Amino acid sequence: MRAEVERMYALHRKLKFPHGLRGADIDGVCMVTVDADASGCTQNWLVNRGVLNDDIFGTAARCLDDLHRVVPLFADPASPHHRPYAAHYYGRLREMVRLIVLDGAHHADPSRSP
Repeated sequence: MRAEVERMYALHRKLKFPHGLRGADIDGVCMVTVDADASGCTQNWLVNRGVLNDDIFGTAARCLDDLHRVVPLFADPASPHHRPYAAHYYGRLREMVRLIVLDGAHHADPSRSP
């Protein structure tokens, strides 16, 4: 799983932020914030070899919820928010965060209280 997240993260970092979404709020989600937070959680997960503290895990879980809400809006041609590139961009971000949240649910940070 780590190799897959590393590959996706390397590809994601090469992508340009979707045009017109800087400062945009879609369905209650700030697109810049979710991008920065999800990327930061992913980088933290990679650097710390799959261990997330409670705060970072909580942020990753919140990002996943937010991304589950907006990606379908970008992907749906009938949506007023339809943007295929944004669906691709945020879809990759959602998949990375999904993997680290799934992994984080199985690997507790030793500093977490029992």
